[in-house]
Amino acid sequence: MPVLADLLQEAQTLALQNPDGARFCALYSSVLQRSEALTQRALPIAVAVLPSLKPEQLAALAKAYDKSNRKMREEWQDARTQGLELRTRKSLERMEDLYGKLSSEQARIFKDAMAQTGFDEKRYFEEVQARQQAILQTLERLRGADVSTTRSALADVAQRFYQSSNPAYRQYHEQMTAQTCQAFARLHAQTGAEQRNHMVRVMKGYENDVRTLAAQKD
Repeated sequence: MPVLADLLQEAQTLALQNPDGARFCALYSSVLQRSEALTQRALPIAVAVLPSLKPEQLAALAKAYDKSNRKMREEWQDARTQGLELRTRKSLERMEDLYGKLSSEQARIFKDAMAQTGFDEKRYFEEVQARQQAILQTLERLRGADVSTTRSALADVAQRFYQSSNPAYRQYHEQMTAQTCQAFARLHAQTGAEQRNHMVRVMKGYENDVRTLAAQKD
């Protein structure tokens, strides 16, 4: 928790500067690393619970995945919100949460930059499905397994959340992430003082929440 709060504090400092895409990506990478560490720390709980999972619980998880996938297909089949456009629209919504209302010119700059990220909805969807199947197959295989086997298998599955087992997809994702960071940097360079101060306030609120939770755990 304290490390995450420190990262949020670092984001506040960056908000008042003009970081390039590489700097945004470095912060993003730090957040992912912290998230992965927290996931690993939570594994003992999963290891204790997993062997007692019932077939109907696994079926419920598979059903939830199917529902999520159907929703994704429906969104991307809509000509107004296919793939990249949907991703860009949702990213713009998150940017306005951070900066407040963006001007039409700022939105245009961000959209143009996002168009260069190389996002491939088909490739992304295939990776999502592959990860879902890996999880379902692992959970099914581990029902009733011993602690050592369960811990090792869950660690592998957790790792896949943060890094694809497909080398080609990993390379694609790294390139797309770098371009997305560049898009964020281009937008940030166009923001004014009030928008940046808005971002600082938002990040400060998140930081305070995290530190409060950390203090409660202590």
